[in-house]
Amino acid sequence: MKTITIEPKVLDYPKPSVTTIDLRIDKKEFEILTEDCTCIIDEVEFVKIIDLETKMPLPVVDAPKPTTTATPRKGIHKFVSRILNRMAVLPLTMPLCLFFVLSWSFGWGQINISSTNTFVTTSWDGWNGTAPTGFTQSRTYIGTSANTTGGTYAIASSGLGWQATSSVSSLSVVGTYKNTTGATQTSVTIEYDAFNIVSRSSRTPGWTVTSSLGSVSGLNWTYNSSPTNSSPDVKTVTLTGLSIANNATFTITWSSDRGSGSGSSPLIGLRNIDVKFVVASTAPTLTTPTVSSITTTSATLGATVSSNGGAALSARGTVWGTSASPTGNASAEGGTTVAAFSHSRTGLTANTLYTYRGYATNSVGTGYSADGTFTTLPLAPTVGSGNSITASGFTANWSHPTMGSASYTYTVEVDDDNLFGSINSTVSSISSSNTSQAITGLSASTTYYYRVKAVNTSSSVWSSTSAGVTTSSAGTPTLNAVTLASALSTTYGTASAGVSFAANGSNLTSNITATAQSGYEVSTSLGSGYDASVSVASGTTVYVRFASTISAGDKNNGTAVVLSGGGASSSANVTTSSSGNTVSQKALTVTGLTAQNKVYDGLTTATTTGTAALSGVVSPDAVTLSGTPSFTFATAAVGNSIAVSTSGYTLSGAQSANYSLTQPSFTANITARSLTITANNVSKYAGVALTGGAGSTAFSSTGLQNG
Repeated sequence: MKTITIEPKVLDYPKPSVTTIDLRIDKKEFEILTEDCTCIIDEVEFVKIIDLETKMPLPVVDAPKPTTTATPRKGIHKFVSRILNRMAVLPLTMPLCLFFVLSWSFGWGQINISSTNTFVTTSWDGWNGTAPTGFTQSRTYIGTSANTTGGTYAIASSGLGWQATSSVSSLSVVGTYKNTTGATQTSVTIEYDAFNIVSRSSRTPGWTVTSSLGSVSGLNWTYNSSPTNSSPDVKTVTLTGLSIANNATFTITWSSDRGSGSGSSPLIGLRNIDVKFVVASTAPTLTTPTVSSITTTSATLGATVSSNGGAALSARGTVWGTSASPTGNASAEGGTTVAAFSHSRTGLTANTLYTYRGYATNSVGTGYSADGTFTTLPLAPTVGSGNSITASGFTANWSHPTMGSASYTYTVEVDDDNLFGSINSTVSSISSSNTSQAITGLSASTTYYYRVKAVNTSSSVWSSTSAGVTTSSAGTPTLNAVTLASALSTTYGTASAGVSFAANGSNLTSNITATAQSGYEVSTSLGSGYDASVSVASGTTVYVRFASTISAGDKNNGTAVVLSGGGASSSANVTTSSSGNTVSQKALTVTGLTAQNKVYDGLTTATTTGTAALSGVVSPDAVTLSGTPSFTFATAAVGNSIAVSTSGYTLSGAQSANYSLTQPSFTANITARSLTITANNVSKYAGVALTGGAGSTAFSSTGLQNG
């Protein structure tokens, strides 16, 4: 939008305080001065203002005669205009009245280019005197029939026609374009159609094209009579290395004159002006894979084409497979626009995990969206008939059809109403490898129905309803006695490993209570959860083990667990097997003693120091070390680290029978004994030797053991 501000100054007339003034001309001449020209306005009703840079006409107000007049005073009234754009004022000979807005804003619009690689076209066909949006032309519009009057024309299908004459010798057509792509653009392609409409003589006008972007001389056209509106000369140029910021504007100007030569100028045409920003094309970009309407063999797949990559799409669609980044099983959806799309895909396999993605293709290549996944619905199981019927239940049976490898489970529902209005029993998360399920907890002499559902990550599907299954009449509830199949064994103070058994019976009406007997524990889990009792449904596996407190000894044929409940009037025992059920004594040791070294005395007797104590007693057992111990060297001979054994210790106390005692053992040294030999005071003759030995009186000894 350009703004022109005119501040009038009348030399002998006060400056007006209003923004508009009505002048009655009365054939007077007024001199209007601008920065670039001086023009005389005489007998005019309105003026046309021309931008001297672009030669584009700017809008003015063509006003009716004013209701009041302002009579100018004598003298020359000079209007000094400060005009922001260089302008000229051209008179048009019209009667008597001027209505002039002294301060205003006006604009002629522009053509927005909001995308790349797509021409924005201005055809000029049928323009009829009013220039298309974003364009101006500087000459008077003549009409739709060719003649020799100078000006512009709108000949059918011939765009803008231009007829030059000696008095109307030049034309400027200006287009203003705006970058609204949201990004700076670096390349522009411009093209248009130039052609002859009516040949006149030898004059050769043409089109000279300029642009605020830089030289576009490749668009210049020199007249020749051959091109027509249906077979024009198409002029094209592409500018690169530009920097057109977002929201920036640029202009393209087509100028023409009479051309060289003599005689009348021909009528020439300008049509189909195409302008586009050029960006190097890439493969299309897609986002947001979508899936809906999944069935056993079909699904609706789609994606969003977010960019065509700068080139027209030739196809868009989806692909699918059973692994990541599929490219096979491609199917075009049919559209070629940059938008979201979806279409139905068939030929899938039930209960199969699929990976899919959208694709779009242009002249550069094919782009894909991210992967999406879905699982087709499973096929419905085929229900069978119930068997193993008891008063409280039966076994439901079914078969599964062949389908894909996606994981799934089964759910069985049982009801005494074949419409399944109030479910009596539900068993879920049944492995897909199973085709039967025991149903318990039902009422005797009652007809039940069951159905089976296949469930995968996508959805589920039910079988048909089974035929009625009637439970048998209730008999006398009885609990079954059990002998354990494996022996239990442990050492006193440590619980044994568990051994399993089935808690069951016949015609039972409630749960069974399994109560462990003294020294035993029960659980429904092999490795944990052991307690004094458990309550379970008939047929449940129960585990029993020796408790850590059970006394040492053989436990063969012993009662480990008592079964009760289930409506039975009497209990049943779970007994250990006939052999191998043993609780071994826990071994204790004696600590706190040390064997003493001694001097050789010819004996094996040893002594100790310290206070004897028991090690290994399980708290809070009462066990005492008793007896009179004796300690004995393994030999009486002198030596080091001679083994010393113990005997005589015993155990006493309330729980002593659960333990065995290991007598302590030590080592100690026997050192040599000192011996002294002394010569006695005896007489002898010279030359006679003294001798010792038995009965000798010549020598005596001390310290000799036993001698």
